[in-house]
Amino acid sequence: MVALILMIAITVIVAVMTIAGSSWSEPAVGIPDSGPLVGWAVPILEYMSAFAGVWTLSGFLIAALFAPTANKKELSPVGIRWNRTAVRSGFVWSGVAFAAANFLLVWILGLSVNQTLNLNLIITYAWEIETVRALLITATGALMISLLASKTKSVAVSGFSAAAVMFFATFSAISAHATGIGGHALAVTSGFIHVIGMSCWVAGLVGLVRYLREPKALQPLAAVSRFSKIAVVSVVMVVLSGIANSLTRIDQFSQLWTSGYGFIITLKVAGTIIALGIAGYVRKRLKENMSKYLSIILLEVATLFVVLGLATAAANTAFPKEATAPQTLIEQITGYIEPAPIDWWIAFTKIAVDPFTLLAGTFAIGLYLAGVVRLRRRGDQWSFFATTTWVLGVTSIIYVTNIELGRYALVMMSAHMIQHMTLGMLAPILLVLGSPITLALRALKPTTGNYLGPREWITATLDSKWSKLITHPLVALPVYIGSIYAIYFSSLMSILMGSHLGHIFMHIHFVLSGYLFFWLVIGTDFQPRKLAHPLRLILVLMSMVFHAFFGVVMMQSNSVLGGGWFQKVAPSWLPDVMADQVLAGSIAWSFGELPMLLVFIALGIQWAKSDQKVAARRDRQVEIYGDMELDEYNKMLNNLQKKSGQN
Repeated sequence: MVALILMIAITVIVAVMTIAGSSWSEPAVGIPDSGPLVGWAVPILEYMSAFAGVWTLSGFLIAALFAPTANKKELSPVGIRWNRTAVRSGFVWSGVAFAAANFLLVWILGLSVNQTLNLNLIITYAWEIETVRALLITATGALMISLLASKTKSVAVSGFSAAAVMFFATFSAISAHATGIGGHALAVTSGFIHVIGMSCWVAGLVGLVRYLREPKALQPLAAVSRFSKIAVVSVVMVVLSGIANSLTRIDQFSQLWTSGYGFIITLKVAGTIIALGIAGYVRKRLKENMSKYLSIILLEVATLFVVLGLATAAANTAFPKEATAPQTLIEQITGYIEPAPIDWWIAFTKIAVDPFTLLAGTFAIGLYLAGVVRLRRRGDQWSFFATTTWVLGVTSIIYVTNIELGRYALVMMSAHMIQHMTLGMLAPILLVLGSPITLALRALKPTTGNYLGPREWITATLDSKWSKLITHPLVALPVYIGSIYAIYFSSLMSILMGSHLGHIFMHIHFVLSGYLFFWLVIGTDFQPRKLAHPLRLILVLMSMVFHAFFGVVMMQSNSVLGGGWFQKVAPSWLPDVMADQVLAGSIAWSFGELPMLLVFIALGIQWAKSDQKVAARRDRQVEIYGDMELDEYNKMLNNLQKKSGQN
């Protein structure tokens, strides 16, 4: 059945690319070309990589979500078997992705097919080409996941492996879909959401079918119910992001039937509608007669795999939207035109939407407020202070990334440093004081049976060895401070700033590393590792010293930091890049004073409350059991007095 679906999907890819005019054709004389074998191998191998990724994800979903666990911590024997199946699929996925990267590299360079395993060629050029680099990252990620999950019996590890599979699957898909869009933020964000949604939908359905077809499947109705919840969210993500993503590639609605790209998208939409129709028909009847309607679900699976094939064909087809050639080096590198001369009032007041942070931030506020409403409807209270700090923290992230300052942050280190300090210092402090973990644990209901629900996944994460590792002071502090030095004092910054995806990664890293550190210092949520208040104070003081030193080094440096990024993208109206770097250093040196004052106040209040709790606990012990320490002390004095009298 798998081979048949694969053959049908590949046939569809070849057919629609031929009809759309995006198949291999002989180039003009003098233009290097790899030939039809490599030309057709590229989209086919890209599809097989996506297919293998879905198959790997489905195995991990069975192990972590569909099969009952042994004790909500360890996989059942069935889960262990499916986890091992997923691991084997992961190794295959890694190999196919690596092969796809090889063929794509040869195709782009116009070399012959016998150069596909040329190690020197891979080392020299592979990392410099975004689409090839993405496939190599996917191959490496698949290999790492398979190795780490190969011996596990933990439900948490299997679940985290599923999340990691989705993460690494996005690299090649987004880079392929973003080709030619420059740094278009909406294209990358919608593409990311589309890949995640499609992966969950298809892999979840494949996992459900594979599990239900097992003769000894335990609690099959529970598996159907759990998949239905995943499917609803996934379908919404796929439809909305698909519409947004397509709009970034067409100029007119009529291009959906007048262009080759539009023809493929139209077929993709039709396939999605057919799959939804089958799903709606089957889901209502599946619980009544599972064996009867299971074969119909296979038709839905085949349809979705054909839709994946159409997505691969679309990624290898030129879209009709007319792209204007970049007029300046700044536009070529960043994807945005050179901003007007800096006006700080405009920088902080003019809206410049970043879809990723706007959507993520809105979702974070909405989810938090939903938890608060659930508690209050239940009659429980929740701190207004915690709610306020969370909303302010998320709002600060949305604000600093959705104003014109974000455009200036691409070309000016001073603007970039304001954004960085807000994301890495101010916002995390406010988020930590919002106690989101405590709210989630109180608002979410425990899952019945031997399954892990959202609440159990949170507790499993907190209880894991990885949580204890990353919350160790010798890990949390270097991650928070050391990563700043690693980014700004190396070429890593140029690599990350060179793409919108890398820019998003920087934002996420600044927020999460800051959250991890301040969670350890002033967090009121449950922590895997409790630290004494004096040690927390020392950590805060050390972070302040390292931050100040970072600012001083930046101000005194004789060369442009960050791999020379801000030298390459310096706007024509910025007369002195080094002077702007000195300003950025002064911002880094001075910005932390106000946020750190908030940290000291919070730490002082928590320390005082902790001492009060200890004193109150001691008073209760004295009231119930008497002051044992004082009694022992008096007894010691009496013994000493008796001994001195005898002498």
